[in-house]
Amino acid sequence: MLAKKQGMTFAGLLLSVLGWSWGQWQNQSAVTIGFPDAGRFLPGSENENIIGMLANTLVWHEQILPDDTLASFLDRSGQELKNIFRHHMVNYADLTELASTMQAAGQTLFDLVFVMENTDFCYLELPGLKMKSSVPDIGSAKFPFLVCLTPQGMAIEVILEYQTALCSREEAHFFASQWISLLQKLTCELAVMNTL
Repeated sequence: MLAKKQGMTFAGLLLSVLGWSWGQWQNQSAVTIGFPDAGRFLPGSENENIIGMLANTLVWHEQILPDDTLASFLDRSGQELKNIFRHHMVNYADLTELASTMQAAGQTLFDLVFVMENTDFCYLELPGLKMKSSVPDIGSAKFPFLVCLTPQGMAIEVILEYQTALCSREEAHFFASQWISLLQKLTCELAVMNTL
């Protein structure tokens, strides 16, 4: 598997390829992506056996160098993501204050937000508990662009949420199609990485 070869988790690989795709689509020299972290993945973490929601929002900022290939970008981003997880304590109040300050100046904290659900809620069965999954429509996007992935058996459902003042439906669909196409190429042929 490509993620293992790159020394990354599957979610880390998807996040890195998303960052590369966004940078290429927007013709940016850097990308900033926010993503939630449960804070439970570290072996021996004091939170490992606690039940409840301990989500934290992490920020990944990565330069896209002029001579980067997808392979070199993935190598660098994989290392950076590992560093982020090692030093992941971010005070939510500080992040909220920074986001408010940036929003007042007409800027956004993230280029996009990436969420990967790790539970297939359509098939979650617990004794004595019935669950029904749903995606609430609150009528407005919380972030400039959100990519949410949810496993659906052997496939992954992709949900996009975006601010229509920044992106049209056609543009969002085009970006998602380009990202998904790149992921499909990568799963078929590793040589693709050195040509992009």
